[in-house]
Amino acid sequence: MSKFEINFNDDISSFNGVISALGGKRRMEILKLIGDGREWTISDIAKRLNCKISNVSQQIKILEDAGLVIKRLAKTIGNTSRIIKPIYNEIVIKL
Repeated sequence: MSKFEINFNDDISSFNGVISALGGKRRMEILKLIGDGREWTISDIAKRLNCKISNVSQQIKILEDAGLVIKRLAKTIGNTSRIIKPIYNEIVIKL
């Protein structure tokens, strides 16, 4: 993993998706939770945050579209799970 940096001295229009994604409390909770470097399933995240799987899926989609997480499918016992991993271990915003 690496560091992602937003510098407000640069043209921040290219960061609008990231800034918007970071604006949601639940999305920030998800990033904090998965920041331990482990791979998490959506159901594990939902259980840990005590919320619905559908809500976590929506929030993960926003984070994925912003380029902050990777989602992949993995075979597990009896079914296929969506595995979530952060792309960056550090996000820096410079004013």
